[in-house]
Amino acid sequence: MSRNRAHGADRDQGDDGAPDLTDSVDHNDDFSDHDDSSDHSDDSNDHDDDPVDHDDSYVDHDNSVGHDNSVDLNAVVGSCDIALITLDTLRYDVAQRLFLEGRTPTLARHLPACGWEERHAPGNFTYAAHAAIFAGFFPTPARPGVHPRPFAVSFAGSSTITAKTCVFDAPDIVTGLAGRGYHTACIGGVGFFNKQNPIGSAFPSLFDESHWEPAFGVTDRDSTRHQIDAALALMGRLEARRRLFLFINVSALHQPNRHYLPGATRDSIASHAAALEYVDGQLGRLFDAMGRRAATFVVICADHGTAYGEDGYTGHRLGHEVVWTVPYAELLLSAPA
Repeated sequence: MSRNRAHGADRDQGDDGAPDLTDSVDHNDDFSDHDDSSDHSDDSNDHDDDPVDHDDSYVDHDNSVGHDNSVDLNAVVGSCDIALITLDTLRYDVAQRLFLEGRTPTLARHLPACGWEERHAPGNFTYAAHAAIFAGFFPTPARPGVHPRPFAVSFAGSSTITAKTCVFDAPDIVTGLAGRGYHTACIGGVGFFNKQNPIGSAFPSLFDESHWEPAFGVTDRDSTRHQIDAALALMGRLEARRRLFLFINVSALHQPNRHYLPGATRDSIASHAAALEYVDGQLGRLFDAMGRRAATFVVICADHGTAYGEDGYTGHRLGHEVVWTVPYAELLLSAPA
């Protein structure tokens, strides 16, 4: 596979691609030596002898898929474009509250009538969560049971692989989709996608085409607009009949996010919510362009949450429920008439 890299300027960066900001909250820099995480196995939902109890019903609302993995991904792969959008650090409680308050109208047009699905993250910081996601371990529904997965790589004994799961004989779903004829493209956001060092190049190197620049990072007030501009440009360059797998790591919600709240001097739940309102205002262009190009299956979710002082915790890479609990949705965007 080709490895095209768009490098930004060298900077002193942590997990979020941000320089050291002395007035920011302490968010447990993900490159630090200590490990505050709790043990959370990627395979915790795989049981060799557990039966799969799977309800195929779902909420039918606009173009949302609903909360029960009702789509046969084997029918989707090869016929539809696919998009994976991770809203880095977005908390479920904040996402659902803004949905209910009508503060995210773009997302509300596409989500089920009940809003976001509550799920448990597969990791408690960006690198761990995305390593799991790219291996097919998306956030798990936050309710008991064995929950089928939309995508998987070959994995003996997994009861979460069903007839509706698209299974790849590959080390990750990016490579698997490329093997099915997809052009794979990455629009990076936080520092683990910045290609400024080996660890920041690991995930982008999975893709045929990858892009990162400082304007996509957490310190740029208009990062989501810049990311979506890049996504629209690459979609415009791609031959219409070629299927696309587009990954975007949206950085705007990650600390520091106080610049989305006028007058704020520290990051907070309120600035986190304001960042989501900003992101929502940008997503309409992307969803419209996807729908114009081809029928598109979209997974949009957080990779993990983050704490703003709950029980004395700040940041992520720790085991608090606000870090583990994330919003998740699957959407089907219509093809052109």
